[in-house]
Amino acid sequence: MHMYDPPYALWTIWRQLSLLNRGLILILGAVFAYCVFSTVRTMLRLHSVWNRPNQDGATLRDAVGVLVTRYAKLRQIIAAAFYLFGLVLFLGLENITNVMFEGNEPGGVYVLDNFLLLCAFAANVFFIFLVLHSIQWAGSAVLDSLWRRVSSRS
Repeated sequence: MHMYDPPYALWTIWRQLSLLNRGLILILGAVFAYCVFSTVRTMLRLHSVWNRPNQDGATLRDAVGVLVTRYAKLRQIIAAAFYLFGLVLFLGLENITNVMFEGNEPGGVYVLDNFLLLCAFAANVFFIFLVLHSIQWAGSAVLDSLWRRVSSRS
């Protein structure tokens, strides 16, 4: 069985990435895990708060408000990771020509190859950010909807 490997998938370019780029991917992995954990935890907590019998509107509104505030921190973490990505990307672009090579030497590293590697890195990271944004957006939509329902009850 042959597994398809796109030429610029993250797992195919990993060994060619700089230490800084690899570190950013690991940080994004941690942010991704936290995003999923936080979303699941928030939805479970929201479910338990919403299904309590004999709960007055003020208590429900306060509980949902706390969850909305906590979940807003997730947006800030994703934004901070995005800015870190921009810094790492432009530091990589700044050093793209600092490669010693001979044009005739086999295995020489060319500037265009380094640029294409950084483009592949950026495309992979943007895809990760798209998934992170989608998770955060879906969770925020649920929380906002319930916040409006709770606010209109009181």
